[in-house]
Amino acid sequence: MLRIERGSYLTMPWKNGAGITTQIAAYPADATTESFEWRISMAAVTADGPFSAFPDVERTLAILKGAGINLVIAGLKQHLTRASAPFTFPADAAAHATLIDGDILDLNVMTRRNCFSHSLRKFSRATTIPVSGTVNIVFAQSAGLLIDDGNQSNWLLLGDTAIFGDAPKSLSISTEGSGDYYLIELTRLR
Repeated sequence: MLRIERGSYLTMPWKNGAGITTQIAAYPADATTESFEWRISMAAVTADGPFSAFPDVERTLAILKGAGINLVIAGLKQHLTRASAPFTFPADAAAHATLIDGDILDLNVMTRRNCFSHSLRKFSRATTIPVSGTVNIVFAQSAGLLIDDGNQSNWLLLGDTAIFGDAPKSLSISTEGSGDYYLIELTRLR
């Protein structure tokens, strides 16, 4: 288990220069926005506008803070709020966001096609979760978490992330009070 504290995330401009993103983790470690095989990040959206385009990439988006956004992706409309399930779409399709009522913070999971596939699931209670990804990642959105992968356990504080590369069969997660956390499963395709 690799624990990444929120204070060590990398902040950088969006690929299109229209905002700021906070990269939580990417693979390979020295990857750029053009060369990653997978990437996990958060973005503060403070104005209506286009999303950055990422050729040959699938993207899943979840709203962490704020009222939400209305997306138009290749002409199709999607309404996203904190209560919405994570939404997956092609990152190379033209996408435009309109804020519903003020700024938002979103969680982005991106995988390069033919390298990895991914899933993003939200949880709000203590549970044991079966996992099957090549790499499994837990992001503690709004509470401290105790995570046990069968070999070791560790605390995640609010905003921290844990990465499991040895593909445990399940993760037991206990929450410090009520709060949301996300499980990201990344599966290598080649």
